Amino acid sequence: MNFTIRTRINLFIAAGLGAMIILISISLLLNTRLDQNLQHLAASTNKVEWVPHLQLAVEKSLMPANDYLIHGNTLGDKAEFSRLTAETEDLLGRIDDRDFFDEEERVFLSKIWMDHERLKAAGEEIFAISDPVGNAQGAALMEQFDAMGTEIVLYLEQLHSIHDYRLKQALDKTDNNRRQAQQQLIVTGVIIGFLALIFGTWLARSLIQPIRELKSGIKQIAAGHWSHRVDIRAQDELAQLATHFNSMTEKLVISRRSIENYAADCTALLDASTIILATLEVEQLLPLMSERMARILKTTYCRIALTNADNSSLVIRAAYPIRKLDWNPGIGRLLEPQNIPTLRKAFESGRHILLMKDEIDRLENAAEREQLLTPETQSALILPLFLKNQPQGIIILGETRSWNRELFTPERIAICQTMANQAMVAFSNAKNHEALQEMALSSVTAMAKAIDAKSHWTKGHSERVAHYAAALGARLGLDSVTLSHLRLGCLVHDIGKIGTKETILSNQGTLTDEEKEIMKQHTVQGEEILRPIRKLSSILPVIRHHHERYDGNGYPDGLKGNAIPHLARIVALADSFDAMVADRPYRKASSRNKAIAEIKRCSGTQFDPYIAEVFVAMLEQTDFGAALLIATEDSLKDHDRHRAPTLGQEKESVSVALTLDGYTR
Repeated sequence: MNFTIRTRINLFIAAGLGAMIILISISLLLNTRLDQNLQHLAASTNKVEWVPHLQLAVEKSLMPANDYLIHGNTLGDKAEFSRLTAETEDLLGRIDDRDFFDEEERVFLSKIWMDHERLKAAGEEIFAISDPVGNAQGAALMEQFDAMGTEIVLYLEQLHSIHDYRLKQALDKTDNNRRQAQQQLIVTGVIIGFLALIFGTWLARSLIQPIRELKSGIKQIAAGHWSHRVDIRAQDELAQLATHFNSMTEKLVISRRSIENYAADCTALLDASTIILATLEVEQLLPLMSERMARILKTTYCRIALTNADNSSLVIRAAYPIRKLDWNPGIGRLLEPQNIPTLRKAFESGRHILLMKDEIDRLENAAEREQLLTPETQSALILPLFLKNQPQGIIILGETRSWNRELFTPERIAICQTMANQAMVAFSNAKNHEALQEMALSSVTAMAKAIDAKSHWTKGHSERVAHYAAALGARLGLDSVTLSHLRLGCLVHDIGKIGTKETILSNQGTLTDEEKEIMKQHTVQGEEILRPIRKLSSILPVIRHHHERYDGNGYPDGLKGNAIPHLARIVALADSFDAMVADRPYRKASSRNKAIAEIKRCSGTQFDPYIAEVFVAMLEQTDFGAALLIATEDSLKDHDRHRAPTLGQEKESVSVALTLDGYTR
C-alpha cells in the first residue's frame, strides 16, 4: 500500500498520540487500582488504630472497681467508672458505626459489646456493696469482673491480630500491585517504543531511501552518466520528484545531444570552410564542397550545378552520394530554370526551398523530378547560390530514407546556407585565382617563347621538345593529366635562361668555365621564377632536374637513377634529341641515325636506359620517325642557319654538348 509523505507523517503522529493515550490510560488504570489498595490499606490502618484505643479504654474502666474494692472510695471510683464505661461505650459505638469492619470483625465487636454490658453490670454491683474492703461477695464479683475484662481484652487482642494480619496482607498486596503496575508500564512502554521504532524506521526508510536514490542520480548525472535514471517504486511526492528528475534528465540529454550535434556541425562547418576557402582550384572545390555538405548534413546525396558561360542554364558540375547508390550523378546534365519551376522560384525568392515527400509527389512536372532529384528521394533542400546578387548556381541536398527524420532543421539549413555562401566566396576566389593563374601561365609561356626567340637557333625549341616528350610519354603509358603536365613542363623548361646573357646563348665557340656555371644556373632560376604560380607546382621538378644525368654527374643536384623525377628524365632525353637534330651556333644539326646512335651510346649514363630504349624504338619506326622528322623540319624550315660549322667544329661541339649534358645551352 502506498501512502503520501504527508499521510505517513500524519500516521506517525497519530500513532504517537495513540501510544501516549494508551500509556496515560494504563497509568490511570493502575493508579486507580493503587488508590483502591491504598484505601483498603488506610482502612486496615484505621482499624488497627481503633483497637488499641478500645483496649486501653477497657483496661482503664477496670481500674476504678479494683480501687473501690481495695480502698473503698465509693464516690470517686464510681464516678470514674461511670465516666470510663461511658467513654468505652462511646468508642464502641463509633467503631460500630464504621463500615470498614467485615462480618468476622463485627462478631468480635458484638461479643465485646455483650461482655462490656456484663462488665458494666458487674461494676455497678461492685459499687453497690457498702463495705467493699474485705467483703467476700465483692471479691467474687471482682473476680467475675476481672474475668469479663480479661475476656474483652482477649477479644480485642484477637481482633488486633486479625487487623495486623490483614494490614500485612494489604501492604503486601499494595506492594505487589505497585510492582505489577511498574512492570506493566515498562512492558507497555517497551512495546509501544518498539512499535514506534519499527514504524519510525519504516517512515525514515521510506523517506531516506528515495532521497538517497535522488542524490545518487544527481551524482551520476553530474559524473556524465546521462543514461542513469532514478527508479522509485512508490506513489508519493518523492516518486513524483523522481519522475520530474528523470524527465528533466531526458530533456538535458536531448539538449546535450542537440548542443553536441550543433557543436559537431559548427566544427565540421569550420573545418569544411577552412578547406574550401583554402581550395583555389574550381575543379577541386566543387567535388569537395558536395562531399562536405552531404557528410555534414548526413543526407543521401548532394549535387552542385553552376551557370554556364552565357548564364542561360545550369550545368551539374559535381555530385556526391554519402552511401553507395544505383544512380546517375548527372554530371554535365543541363538544367533550364525556365522549364523547372522550383529552380525559378528559388532564384526569384533568393531563399532555400524545402521539399518534403508530399510536396515532391505533387510536383506537376515529371521532368523536374527526374532532373533535380532521384526517383527515391523522400525530401530535398534546394539552396540557390548568388554572387554579387547574381545567380550562380544551386545546391541540391536529397534524402532517400523514408522513415520520419528531422533532417532539415532550421539550424542545419542555416549551417548549409552559411557553407554555401562561403563556398561561393571560395568559388569566386578560385575563379579569380584561376584567371590569375591563366594570366601567369600565358605570361610564362610568352616568356618561354620570347626566350626561344632570343636566338633564331633555339626558336621553336620548346614546342618541339614538348612534341617529342608527349609522344614518348604516351608510349610510356602516362595518363592524360600527367601528359598535360609533361607538355607544359617542356614548354617552359628553359625559362630560367631569361636571365642568361644572349652572348652566352649565341656563343659559337667553346664556353669558358665561368660561362658554363652561368648556363647551369638556368634550371634553378627557372624553378624560382615559376614557384609562386601554384598551378605550375607539379612541373617544378621538370624545370629543376631536366639536366640531371642518370649516372649522377648532372646538375644542379647531382641526382642519380630513379632519384631523378620521371618526367625530368623524359624531358632530358627529348631536350637532348632536339638539340642534336637542330642547328646550333656551335655546330650543325645531326642526322636522325646519328642522334639515335648517340642516345644508345649514352643510355645508362646520361639517359634512363628504359626511356632511351622506348624512345629509340619509337624513332626507328619508319612511319613515326618520319613524322617526327617532318614535324622537326617544319618547325626549322623558316629558321636561317647562322653558319655551317666545319667538321672539326662539329666534333668539338658534340664533345662540349656531352660535357654540358643535354646538347643545349
